[in-house]
Amino acid sequence: MSEVAWDLPKHYPPVEPPAAAWGEDKSLYHPVSNSCIDSSPNERRVFMNTCDPSSLSQQWLFERTNATVLEHFNQGAN
Repeated sequence: MSEVAWDLPKHYPPVEPPAAAWGEDKSLYHPVSNSCIDSSPNERRVFMNTCDPSSLSQQWLFERTNATVLEHFNQGAN
């Protein structure tokens, strides 16, 4: 990309979007699939798996939520 569009960042600088949530330890349960969001730090992936309350990879930390980002995201779900 640096050879084809070397000036792309100059005209369209990369912008990190605001985080939607951060904070509380919690398992994220998906009732339709009856599974929880899990992760593999070694493989750097997030996936659905059988819920296991003792699994640290299924514990998520959320401190705050960004209502603007969540509202915008949820508008697409309607």
